[in-house]
Amino acid sequence: MGSRWQTAGDLVMADVLAKYFDKLTAVNPGIVAAFRDILGERANTETSNPSLTSRILTNGTSFNYVFLQVAKQGQVDPARLAESIGFVKKEVSKALCKELLECHTWCRSELEALAAKHGDTSVPSNPGWRQAKSYRELLNATLRLLMQDGKPAAEAAAAQKLAEAQYTAQRNMTEVVNALAAVAGSSECDELRTKLLDDFVGRWEKNALIVQKWFMIQATSSHPKALDHVRELLTHRLFQPDMANFHYALTRAFGASNPKHFHDISGAGYAFIREQVLTVDKQNPSVAARIARSFDSIKKFDPKRQALMRAELEKIQAGEPSKGVFEIASRALKSLE
Repeated sequence: MGSRWQTAGDLVMADVLAKYFDKLTAVNPGIVAAFRDILGERANTETSNPSLTSRILTNGTSFNYVFLQVAKQGQVDPARLAESIGFVKKEVSKALCKELLECHTWCRSELEALAAKHGDTSVPSNPGWRQAKSYRELLNATLRLLMQDGKPAAEAAAAQKLAEAQYTAQRNMTEVVNALAAVAGSSECDELRTKLLDDFVGRWEKNALIVQKWFMIQATSSHPKALDHVRELLTHRLFQPDMANFHYALTRAFGASNPKHFHDISGAGYAFIREQVLTVDKQNPSVAARIARSFDSIKKFDPKRQALMRAELEKIQAGEPSKGVFEIASRALKSLE
């Protein structure tokens, strides 16, 4: 299976790069065939295992990994790269919807069988924990692909139903968070998105760590209104501006882990981070400095992004920030010389 993993990953990477460089209109049929074959053998313990299958499904679509490959050839348009990765994911999701739905259902059945035999398999000391962890990885990988936008209405509804069922079952936090993140990133089920996000924070509002995870899910979402959502969350009753981890979970997460929206060509994402750096700097310079590092890689980006980021960094310098923030902004600007 290792060689097929490599082959499938190479094909996905090739298509992502081809899309990025305007040389692709449809995904390579070989990707669909390879994934269909791998998904079809999911129950064959001699040639497959769920954990490896889940990695095959996501191989070649990690933004940071693909970014490094593109950067070897020159400066990068990060938003375009994120869109190219999204295009390949969406096309695979449409082509393999039936197989992904079947695989998700199979994983659910296997997990239920393990639970019936061993009890709570989310506990590491449970004898069925390791095997359940493997099935759970594949369950979540298939759900993330299924929840890609752009499918026919009936297939999209089926995927949303699975996501809601996985969330509502509340079997363990891993499954719940993955289902919530999959729904939060979709632009095709806003009513369900609001319902699940409200339910989640209502259940866990007294647990600061889990609430921070809730903020982070929305900050890193691919939803078209992600930046608007982040701005609104800054005034949410559970956002604690005097605690560093809330800023890291929301503002810093947006700048560091949402390339599609942080690097939007409008420059709105850059302006937002600059605003937050200067605002937070008045109360907590060390947190502001960490947020400011969202601009660290300025030199690797295309000229348009560099110009937009330079303008915001210069505004940070002009805003009389703390020494640490000023040094970070200055270092980023100096890298362009």
